[in-house]
Amino acid sequence: MMDVIVCAKSLSHEFYWGFSVSRTGQLDFGGKITSPKATELAKMQKIEPSGYFSPSWYTYLPETMQAKITLFIKNSMKLEDSDLFSYIMHIGALLLAVETGDTLLAAELFDRRSYVFMKFYPLTAYILEDIAPEMLFAWQFGRFTDGSEPFAKGRYATYEEKSTSAQLFKLAEKKLSSGKAKESLDEMFVRYFEKQKKIDLTIGIVGANYRNWDSGIDYLDNILAKHIGEDLLNGTTKVRDTKQRIYDNLKASVQAEPYNNYDMNAIAVLLEDIESVAAGNPCMKKAGYIRATGAAILRKAFPSTMSFSAALARIGNLQDGKQGVVVRIKI
Repeated sequence: MMDVIVCAKSLSHEFYWGFSVSRTGQLDFGGKITSPKATELAKMQKIEPSGYFSPSWYTYLPETMQAKITLFIKNSMKLEDSDLFSYIMHIGALLLAVETGDTLLAAELFDRRSYVFMKFYPLTAYILEDIAPEMLFAWQFGRFTDGSEPFAKGRYATYEEKSTSAQLFKLAEKKLSSGKAKESLDEMFVRYFEKQKKIDLTIGIVGANYRNWDSGIDYLDNILAKHIGEDLLNGTTKVRDTKQRIYDNLKASVQAEPYNNYDMNAIAVLLEDIESVAAGNPCMKKAGYIRATGAAILRKAFPSTMSFSAALARIGNLQDGKQGVVVRIKI
């Protein structure tokens, strides 16, 4: 039996991860575990984790991510170390993002509490090692603004390093770096993507406001709000389920635009127009673009790929639940 069990439970999915603590206070990760018996969990302390992540912040999240996270801790376990307790309180949301493969969300969650996660660097590196390069790519080239700090070549993170880019590079370095001193981060990613048999990452798009695709969000909310009426409980449930079905089924297209007059490496993102879907006559509408540097890396790594397999991953970010469209790209 693990000393700490992290549970993430949504309507249709249930995940459990286990941690053990040695006599010296060393925290070890037991990985994903089978569903414990209710009688076993009843013998443990039930603790609500930190609220640094909530599905309610987002206009749309896949149902798997709409999970309640709960901690179960052995009664005999002593949690006198504040850093260890903080790690346990925050790791659940990050584990869920890793489990669902939302690389951008994993990077965003890591950024919010990186000072805690990096204090347990070996443990964090083990948890994130499979998707650390994709997290770095999403963080550096796939956020909603160009405000990411520049990555300094030849600069390595320490445990106290405050740069999220440098910390993520430290986590991804084993898979990403070739050891070439003069290789830039862009070149590293081109080489890394070329070697991979498959690519699965989430990435934010820019220009959604300019393209006005997100006006359909308010349109849908206004229509559905009228149907809540006096039956608040059941009406709210129906509206929530209807919105979930609509967003779950929105089609996405991510395709290269080598004919683009401004950027021959441009990669456009098209999504089904929400208003046309509500009217029963769906059509695709340009929602925005992959940021220029990220698009250039993908085009160089996959020069013959004109259309990328894509799906809507979520709507909203950690600062604004309606701003920010994230797509999932698979190659």
